Amino acid sequence: MPTSAPSSSSDHNQAYLRETWEQLLTQWLRGQLNEDQSLPEQSISSAELSPKIYFWLLAGIILGYSHRKYDFSKAVLSVFFSGLSAKIVSIIEARFEEKSGLVFLIDKTESPISDADYWQTSSQKIADPGFLALLIHALENLIQVGGQIEEDIHTLSTYYELLTFSVNEHLWNEEYGMYFPFDFEKEDLISSNSIGGLLFWLADVPDQDQAESMYRTLANNFVHPKHYYFPLHCDLESKESRKVDLLLNYLLFLGLTRFDFGPTAKALRLHTKYLIEDYGCLASFDSNRNVTNSKNQSSSSSFSEAIWKDFQQLSLLHYTNQE
Repeated sequence: MPTSAPSSSSDHNQAYLRETWEQLLTQWLRGQLNEDQSLPEQSISSAELSPKIYFWLLAGIILGYSHRKYDFSKAVLSVFFSGLSAKIVSIIEARFEEKSGLVFLIDKTESPISDADYWQTSSQKIADPGFLALLIHALENLIQVGGQIEEDIHTLSTYYELLTFSVNEHLWNEEYGMYFPFDFEKEDLISSNSIGGLLFWLADVPDQDQAESMYRTLANNFVHPKHYYFPLHCDLESKESRKVDLLLNYLLFLGLTRFDFGPTAKALRLHTKYLIEDYGCLASFDSNRNVTNSKNQSSSSSFSEAIWKDFQQLSLLHYTNQE
């Protein structure tokens, strides 16, 4: 499909994004934001894990997106692929539950949606939908990158297929039309109103019927929660608490475009812009998306700014133009 020539402003933003994503990926891999590369075996406080383990998943996703848009060299891709693949496989192996074929979290600070209701009432060994959606999508992106640079992707593909099957087998709730978290100690699904159960659009986990059920669930239940989707009728007293969760809205946008819910994706992007202008947005480090110390300040700011610029430029043909 022919497109118009990019403007100089567009060229500048493209160059900025390419450089920013490459710098952030390099920082994450060098451990500049996470001095302890190992995955903790027991519950940890927010301050002890920076960035959160889900940021390694975001790095895998960003690597795939960035390469498709900005065409990293094979040498750069090889370095990023090797480091991110090893890190993400280590996360899976440390938290893999053989019986279910799922990966579990042990603390809310490890979740991309740490204020989800189920973290307040359940045991500390949970299959977290938001985390699993990012994990499967990170594997999907790394498999694509690895295939292009002729790296071994067998382990990544095995985990991708197993986790996709296990999520549909254990987390899908037909009655509510979304994926629920799973409590390993109680061996049961947790009824939850967290929007994390809809992020599997992003990872192409649901089939079309499931995706449409999820869309109806979104329309009926998530029109104005406090941070997530279209908080237009927010009745919270504090302006601070009305800040937009830019990262989550960005991920929802990508998922909606993947399943051809274009009008809703456009509306989400437009309203996110207006809401950020009115209330600001949450930063993208720690459990509350706040920057907690000066060490993270510049990287968190760069990450949020890059997401916002990318969010504004993304085409609704983001996925269909990949071939």
